Amino acid sequence: MQSLTRRTTARPGWTDSRSRCLRPTAREHGRREERTKGSPQGSIVSPLLANLFMHYAFDLWMTRSYPDIHFARYADEVIIFRPRRAKNRWGKYFVSFLPAISDKAANAIRETIREWRLAATRNNQTLEEIAGLVNPSVRGWVNYYGRFYRSALTPVLRHLADRDSTSDWIIRAG
Repeated sequence: MQSLTRRTTARPGWTDSRSRCLRPTAREHGRREERTKGSPQGSIVSPLLANLFMHYAFDLWMTRSYPDIHFARYADEVIIFRPRRAKNRWGKYFVSFLPAISDKAANAIRETIREWRLAATRNNQTLEEIAGLVNPSVRGWVNYYGRFYRSALTPVLRHLADRDSTSDWIIRAG
């Protein structure tokens, strides 16, 4: 650590301050003892040393080893931005990001639609009553999951129309 701080803070007069910060003393049982490892918790030098270490150990390594991958670091937190590779309709790879509905969420929506049992148990309700049950949920799903990639939600909502021939029953009831 001393070599890193020496390289980073190569100003005259800072040598004594560096040495004092890196070799602090502690009081235990009324007597002073010089520390040989670490820095005192909560001291002003700890975040500085951690930042220096992360700069030389992580930042420079990422820049050298993975120059195409972008990252952001604040103190000891790191976010790595990795682009997604996808294939277009001709089979060629390209970099993209498609914030679409996940398979898990799509399955949960289908399960909810099945639980409504529209054709089996709600055939005595009017179309307006069924719309009062279904519309708030569908509106929420479309606003949330369909915000950026609405066409990915279409096959999931098609499940609503195809379920137990719901559309045939609605046509008969209407």
